[in-house]
Amino acid sequence: ATYAPVLSADKAGHERSSVADITASCFEPNHQMVNCDPRRGKYMAVCMLYRGDVVPKDVNYAIAMMKKQKHVQFVEWSPTGFK
Repeated sequence: ATYAPVLSADKAGHERSSVADITASCFEPNHQMVNCDPRRGKYMAVCMLYRGDVVPKDVNYAIAMMKKQKHVQFVEWSPTGFK
């Protein structure tokens, strides 16, 4: 599980993040709430929930970029992996 982005109250009011930035930050090891290094394994599935003024086109683009960059690896029997 991860909560991203986590911003201080001072920054939250005026700092904007793109959907792609938020999506990428979810996969940074220091943002995850697990006691392992997720870069050394593979994911079975990922469920992303966005709140606020987010359009599906931006979400689909962010997920496509994550898949294209190959930073996030999935098990062979679950090639899509995102929900």
